[in-house]
Amino acid sequence: MSEIEILDAESNVTPKDYLNHLLEFSKQSTQENSIIFDFEVDANYCHCKITKYEIDGTRKEERQETFNNIEEVIEEILEPFLKKFANDNKIVINNISSYKEDTTSLKIISESNDMCNIYGIDEIIATKLSELVNKLEQSADISLEQQKIDNRGVGNVFAFVISILVLGVVVLGLLIPNFIK
Repeated sequence: MSEIEILDAESNVTPKDYLNHLLEFSKQSTQENSIIFDFEVDANYCHCKITKYEIDGTRKEERQETFNNIEEVIEEILEPFLKKFANDNKIVINNISSYKEDTTSLKIISESNDMCNIYGIDEIIATKLSELVNKLEQSADISLEQQKIDNRGVGNVFAFVISILVLGVVVLGLLIPNFIK
C-alpha cells in the first residue's frame, strides 16, 4: 500500500520544466516578499517546494514536486538554479551545516531575503554547490570592481583633457597680450 502512495507522489514534470518554473517564479521576488526554495533529499527522492511569504505575514505554498533521480535533480535543477540565483542576487549567507543521519544542509540567503535550502545531501555535494555560489559571487564582485575602475578611468581621461584645455587657455591668455604690443 505504501508503494502505491510513493508512486503517486513522484512528479510527472521533467527536471528541466521544473527548473524553468523555479526561474520564472524567482522573478516574482520583491522587497515586499521573500521566496523560500526548499529541496529535501532522502534515501530515494528529492522533494522540491516553493513558498512565498508576503510582508503582511501571509504565505503561499507553490507547486510541490518529488523526483526520484537525485543525481539528475542536482545536475539539472540545483546547479543551474544556484548559478542563476547567485548571479541575480547578492548572497549574504552561504552556510553548510550538519543535518540528520550523516547528511548536510546548505542554506543560501540573498540580500533581498530570498532563500534556498537544500537538506539531506552529501557533504561533498554541499561543498561543491557552496563553492559554485562563492565563485559566481566573487566573479560578480570582480566585474563590479572592474566597472568602477573603468568609470574612474573615463573620469581620469576626461579630467586630463580638461586640464590640457585649461593649460592651453592660460598659455594663450599669456601670449595674446604680447602679440597686441
